[in-house]
Order: sequence, then structure tokens, then C-alpha cells
Amino acid sequence: MRTTIFIGRKEGVRFCLFLFVLLFVCFSGTGISRGITDSEQSVNYCMDFLTFQGYDKDKTFLEIFEQIPAQSLYFIKKQAGLKANYNVVIRIYNLEGAEVAALSHNDSIFVNATKHPACQLINPLVRFAFQLNPGRYTVMVKSTDENTQAFIQFQKKLTIPDYKKPGLLLSDLQLANSITNTTEEGLLVKNNKKIIPNVPHVYNASQNLLQVYSEIYNLSFSAENPHNQFTATYSITDKLGNEIKQFNSTFEKPEKTCSYGIGLPINNLPTGQYTLHQTIRDLDTSQIVSKRVTFHINNPNTDFYTQDFVKTLNQLQYVASAEDITRLKNLPAQKRISGLQSFWEQNDPSPGTVRNELKIEFYKRLRYSNQNFSTNNQEGWETEQGKIYIKNGPPDSIKQIKPESTADAGIYEVWEYNQLNRNYIFVDNWGFGTFRLAKVTTNDMQHEFSLHQQEE
Repeated sequence: MRTTIFIGRKEGVRFCLFLFVLLFVCFSGTGISRGITDSEQSVNYCMDFLTFQGYDKDKTFLEIFEQIPAQSLYFIKKQAGLKANYNVVIRIYNLEGAEVAALSHNDSIFVNATKHPACQLINPLVRFAFQLNPGRYTVMVKSTDENTQAFIQFQKKLTIPDYKKPGLLLSDLQLANSITNTTEEGLLVKNNKKIIPNVPHVYNASQNLLQVYSEIYNLSFSAENPHNQFTATYSITDKLGNEIKQFNSTFEKPEKTCSYGIGLPINNLPTGQYTLHQTIRDLDTSQIVSKRVTFHINNPNTDFYTQDFVKTLNQLQYVASAEDITRLKNLPAQKRISGLQSFWEQNDPSPGTVRNELKIEFYKRLRYSNQNFSTNNQEGWETEQGKIYIKNGPPDSIKQIKPESTADAGIYEVWEYNQLNRNYIFVDNWGFGTFRLAKVTTNDMQHEFSLHQQEE
């Protein structure tokens, strides 16, 4: 879920930098309020809520991370550069509405005037830690831009588990960008492991490993037992629940409680949302405990043709034969990627070279259609203008005919293709930017895009 903050002030300086991040909070029953200033700009915050066994008896440790989007803050000119100030306040209430804990954090970001600001902006990471009794709470979060007093405020319903009860228990799963062993102490160190959290739970193509940290409690352990072991099974499923990967490992128990980090290979996963399932089995007692966490992969190398196979086939119908579509549709899931690769190899206008000009042009036109012809209920490639553009490429000329009076219905666009000797006439009946194909000036309505000779 995304949230919006309003920012703006005439005497400040705003960087036009936009970074897509996910607000990683389950907003069940969430209320959001916003502070309003002179102008409005949509931005995104990231938060992660994690629970572990507490340091104090009968308590649970709640760790909250917030990643502040630096590009959303308002920077004020200073003598040596630019400076932004922000404040974060977290208040926790019990079921009766009484405040049981509260923390605040004030900080600033300074940008050196001698360097380009885009090279200096790093999204600050704010950490809060609480010791709470198990139970249900409401967490209130307020993040304020101190230079404009613009703010975003929301609440989250939170259930704090009891990690002191008997039986095998597993902490929340913390996703990280890196986990390294250390003898140092610090806010990001747990059990001699420095954990750089991945707050939005988003991994890109350059991140080959999904780093996961977790803690296991109440393992059966005896120094006299020569076989103190447990198994850890990791399963990655897609948004439809299909298992994509599974990893199994056996570990020695150091004692009744243990913590460890692991890196799971994800370099070949296509763009999309996934769920990691971790299952721990104590081999001495056969007790089992599981936790799960969702994450997102941004892999531009697989976009457009692996993230949704049905969608991909619908797009390919503009350029592929019915026989090709049927053959691809009947492929088993594990052969879909290789089948698509084979399709493009068979239709490569310059075999033996690195570039497939036809494939490059097709996806170039598809992207252009999505950027320019999308509507409220259709992506650009699904519209009639997108279909014509993908098949025929950019027209030689576009003429727009507007009504002479408000009583006249429709706005017309005429796309002229001289080499095809064809004009496509589109009409927007209501002036909302949604054009439908009204007429073609030739009778050849079944013209198809050639796979071996592109129509420009």
C-alpha cells in the first residue's frame, strides 16, 4: 500500500528525484491522515515490524524500522549546501486506549553544494525498539518534514506473540540486504550478526541472494546427546501459491536457543511478488514451527515475457501466428521461458548476431503503447491505438480534429501510413482520452504485422 505526503514551500529547494519503494505494512483497519502545505507530491515510505524473544522476562522485543525517502523531504539552502530536517514519533496503545510506550527520533540530511545532489541522497534508516507484554496493540506512526511541517500519520493493529510459552517457537523472519558476522556492538547487531535490513522487501536483479535472519527458541538440547540437530526448510512460492524453489539444510543445535542468517539464491526469479516459507523441525522431538514473509523481485531482464505467461501470449498475438500461440500455450510451466526464447530465435531477422532486432522493436513499441495509450481500465497494449501502433509502428503523420462547438460529439485522430496506403481513424466520444477505432480507409482490415519484414 502506498501513502501520500504533501510538501512544498517557496523558499526551499526540491530535488526532482523519484524512487519507487513499497510501504511494507499490513494496513488492516488503518487510518491515514496527512498534513497539507502549499503543493502536493506523492511519495512512499517503508516500514517493517519484527518481533523476537525479549531480554526481560515475560517480555517480547518489538523492532520497528522506517526508511525515510530522502527525495521527498524539503531542503533549505544553507551556506555550504542544502539541509532537510525530519522527525518520527511512534506511540503504542493497548486495547483500552492507554499509551504504553512512545519514542521519537529527530535527524537531518545535509547535501554538499559542491557535489551533484543525486549522488548524495541516501534514504535514512530509523530504528525503534520496545519491550512489550504479549498482546494486541495499536501502533501510531507520525513522520514530519520539519522544514514544512508536512506529515504523514497512520496506525497499525499489531499482535505481539508470546515467546516465553513452552514448545518450539520461531521469531519473525527479517529480510536483509546483507548479514555478516561481527564482534562489534551496534543498533543493527543481533547475536554477533550485523544485519542491514531490507525494509521494503524489494530485491533487484543485481542482488543474487535473499538474506534471511531468524531466531529459534525452545529447542530440545542436551550436552550428552550426540545428535543435537534440527532441519530448516525454505520454500519460495509465487503469488498463485506455486512452489518455485525449495532449500533444505540440517544444523547442529548450539543450545536451546539459536540464531542464524542464510542467503538463498534468487538471481533467476522473474519480476513479481513471492512468499518465503521457513519451517523448522526439531529432530529430537519432531516438533515443527513455521513462519512466512512476502517479498518482491524487480528483474528487468525478465519483464514483459515471464512475469505473466497468459499476458505474454496475449501480447504476442499481435506478431505471432495462431500455431505459435497454441504451441506456447501447451508448454508445461518449466519450459515456458525456453519456449519463448526459442520463438524469438526462430524469428530473428539476423541469426548468429547478439541482437534480435525484431524482439527489440516489438518490446520498444509495447513499452511506448503502455506509456502513451493506457486508460483507467486497460494497459496501452490492450487498446485499439496500442494494437495498431505495435503492429505498424509509428504513423507517418497524426492529425487531430477537434469539434467546432461543444455540441459536437467526439475528438478524432487520423493516423496516416503512407507505405501501407492506409489511414486509421480513431474517435474519443467523451473527451476522456480513450480512443476507439472508428474507420479504416481501406478494406484490408486483416493486415498483419510481418515477423520477417517490419512495417514502419
